Amino acid sequence: MAAKHLVLGLIVRRPDYGYSLKQRFNKEFGDTEFAASMIYSALTALEREGLIERVGEPRVAVGRRGSVRTRYRATQRGVAEFDGWMIGPSQPTPMRAELRSKLALCEPRHVPALIDAAWAQEQQCLDRLKELQSADGVALDDCSTLTEGVEALLLDADVAFLQTTIETLRKMRAVLRRLGGEYRGGRIGPGLRGV
Repeated sequence: MAAKHLVLGLIVRRPDYGYSLKQRFNKEFGDTEFAASMIYSALTALEREGLIERVGEPRVAVGRRGSVRTRYRATQRGVAEFDGWMIGPSQPTPMRAELRSKLALCEPRHVPALIDAAWAQEQQCLDRLKELQSADGVALDDCSTLTEGVEALLLDADVAFLQTTIETLRKMRAVLRRLGGEYRGGRIGPGLRGV
């Protein structure tokens, strides 16, 4: 998933300023791994591709010269690109890229640290799952508006993703502990004790 489509979607929904877009992005997609610099890079790429354009608004600061505050809005081409992305197929999301890469490159000496990393990620997922499960929301079957339905579907998808991720991380720890047993050095972290 590219940050540019997420940023474009926010701009299609409502033209906005860079800083405000960053805040909206964090509110909507806070669990993603995109840094603020990636959002600004996405704005640059979208503008270069003609999918958004800048609209300047003069502003005068007290005691300073006037300046131009830049707001971004989608072009017709940008709206068409966003609509095409929305109706196109979605790629299945693999386990978090960094942990997956570490797993692929794992050697016996890495096993204890990798088990601890999986355990730590599992704890983060459990914390987030508790937050989502305690959130007030309308049940899928009780939704009466599109907005309620979308919110309920997003919550349901997040809960299912976290539950699957937790199960996968637990399996990963168990398999690594069983097969990585040849490594006997180092400390025993919480991930090894918790298997």
